[in-house]
Amino acid sequence: MPQLFAVQLVHAFSSRTCAGNPAAVVVFDEFPPTELLQQLAAATLQPVTVMLCQQQSGYHIRWFSSSAEINLCGHGTLAAAAVLFNEPNNTNQSNELAFYSPFGNIRVAKQDNHFCLTLSAFALQAQALDTLTAAITQGAMRAASSRDLVLEFATSAEVAAYQPDFAVICLLSWHAVIVTAASPQGDYVFRYFAPKIGINEDPATGSAHCSLMPYWASRLGHGPIRACQLSATGGEFVVQLLPQSAGDLVQIAAMARLSGVSELLLPLAPVRLASLF
Repeated sequence: MPQLFAVQLVHAFSSRTCAGNPAAVVVFDEFPPTELLQQLAAATLQPVTVMLCQQQSGYHIRWFSSSAEINLCGHGTLAAAAVLFNEPNNTNQSNELAFYSPFGNIRVAKQDNHFCLTLSAFALQAQALDTLTAAITQGAMRAASSRDLVLEFATSAEVAAYQPDFAVICLLSWHAVIVTAASPQGDYVFRYFAPKIGINEDPATGSAHCSLMPYWASRLGHGPIRACQLSATGGEFVVQLLPQSAGDLVQIAAMARLSGVSELLLPLAPVRLASLF
């Protein structure tokens, strides 16, 4: 029998409704089977769909692209927080939400009209450029690896001009390829490519800073640093590294705007309802 799901659409990492990175958010009393969650993610027609289920001390969170479950999604978590803080019956007095996943726990605090995500930093290792094909490096100065492959370029213009070979990227062992450069203003720019999970170029990526902030901290400082994602719609972030004895944390301050609500009747196509904003 077809099931009806309420879906909320949020644009994360931007102060503008149609900029940043969109995500769909669905809240459940309990999660249905993973196969249904994946079907729902494909039906929302969004880069990422966030699935939430309330627990006693927070929310169990899962992230899906149209083709696969994702192991960490910053913009999806920000979108989820925007939805939950916007609920009319929200009784969260601390202005902080806890999200739990098999891939790590995340806290999101609301500060005026901004949201602050706290994520675990990724450990980095130097990566020799001569171990990578020229189709990937394209004149990069340095490389490092974590969950992602980070390629550093000399200028922001080179990052903007980078031509990703998605077929080659799919053959790499890393989750994604990040290209980055320092800017004259003392911060950094980047782009993010994850075709293996169905996202060729992500418009605005929170989890990228789990690699980028540890990468840049020794030269740019622990922050706060303004970072800009050079995608078609762009992403805006204020990032800092928080050293901890049990593993460094990355804090990301950004904005998110709720932009609409819809209902999905699976296995039927989505039916758009009136815009919220």
